[in-house]
Amino acid sequence: MTWVPPSSGGYSQQPYVPPAYQPPPPVRSEREQKRERALRALPPPPTPPPGMGARPAFAPPVPRPTRTVLIVSLGLGATLLICCGGSVFGVGGLFYYGYNTLQKDAVATVDGYLGDLRDGRYQQAYARLCLSERQQRSLDDFTRDERATGQVTTYTVGDDIEVDQNSNWVITAQVAREGSSAGPERFPVNFDDANAARICPT
Repeated sequence: MTWVPPSSGGYSQQPYVPPAYQPPPPVRSEREQKRERALRALPPPPTPPPGMGARPAFAPPVPRPTRTVLIVSLGLGATLLICCGGSVFGVGGLFYYGYNTLQKDAVATVDGYLGDLRDGRYQQAYARLCLSERQQRSLDDFTRDERATGQVTTYTVGDDIEVDQNSNWVITAQVAREGSSAGPERFPVNFDDANAARICPT
């Protein structure tokens, strides 16, 4: 039977086509259904990066960095540190040794000077004076002045050193002279060109 559209007005209608026959899905066993559910539960396999083949099962071992450069650098650094530290300590040690030597020489010069005055060795005491002092006073003037001051009887030289305004080292000694009790006396000391300690009262 064929439908004929109306001559005027109304809606048009397509011819009826029955749906194609679709067979019912096959009935799967319980075992197949479990297997399908297990496969769906697995994570998807990893995809290889573009341009590469299949990803290897194990990554190649990472090469260990060589330690030669590190060992050489540490060795050079330690050597430099030892050299610099040794130089600093060496200079400090020499300075300390030189200072102690000059200090002992200064104290020994004052001790010898007072010992000469105590024993009446005025010529030896005069020789311990600095050049400028000997140029200003003769041996006779020095001997006369020391006798007038009073001969030294006892003395004790201290180890402490001060520096006066003329940059001389000053050593204080407790000195007892004839007719007086012991009292402090200051003895300026400087060093000549040969680093010999000299007493320079002026």
